[in-house]
Parts: sequence; C-alpha cells; structure tokens
Amino acid sequence: MVQIEWTEEAENDLDDIIAYISKSSLQYTKSFFKSIHESLENLKLFPRMGRRVPESKNSEDRELIIQKYRIIYRFIEEKEKILVMMIIHGSRLLKI
Repeated sequence: MVQIEWTEEAENDLDDIIAYISKSSLQYTKSFFKSIHESLENLKLFPRMGRRVPESKNSEDRELIIQKYRIIYRFIEEKEKILVMMIIHGSRLLKI
C-alpha cells in the first residue's frame, strides 16, 4: 500500500485552515478534517484518483478538491509514496 508523507508547507497549510475555520464553526471544522482524512485514505488505494494539476508541468502532480480547498500532491510511484505538497483555497493562484 502507498504511504502518505506531508511536507512542512502542507502541514502548516492544514493547521492554518483549521485555525481559520474553527473561529466560525466547530462543526464545519470537524467535517472538513474528516473529509481530508477520508480522501487521503482513499488515495492510499487509488493514488492517481485526483485530477492532474493544470498549472503544473509534472504529470505526477495531482489534486483533490475538498469543499473549497485544493489538496495538491505528487505520486512517486517508484517509492510507493504520496507527497502532500500543499493545501490552498480554490480561489488562490497556484505557484508550483
């Protein structure tokens, strides 16, 4: 099974998002965190299930859309690893 690794940037992104949305709704925060967790568990079984990132030239860069956020990850097949690179709001410009 594929392993999931987070970059420091992605961990910080998730922490910032959780802190921000928890200010207005604890229920939404729990729902968002659960959605992230379930999606990443599915990625372990189907690492290419996300769509290719249109802004990236690397064909292994993929994304999942969870509510209003884009989880950007890279599947590294030879290492059987998914690297979660960042989580950004869908309205932000992506720079890879």
